[in-house]
Amino acid sequence: MIKSKLDNKDVSAVLEEVGLLLELKGENPFKVKAYSKAARTIEILEEDLRAMIREDRLKKIKGIGETLAHHIIELVATGRLQ
Repeated sequence: MIKSKLDNKDVSAVLEEVGLLLELKGENPFKVKAYSKAARTIEILEEDLRAMIREDRLKKIKGIGETLAHHIIELVATGRLQ
């Protein structure tokens, strides 16, 4: 069940921040780029992210793999990331 009121723009901002924090931490550049790219993709997504999650279509978005999908679902469902 989706509890939070986060919209695409909110999720995008969080993913962008995660990407920045990963970069500052010295994480793998590919991981950093994955979060940044996902943030941009979700920001311009014309469809509601919550609807895509409900319909299990999140991983059909180019660049959203298993791990990112899990984090996005957690973020939308709870309003935060662990």
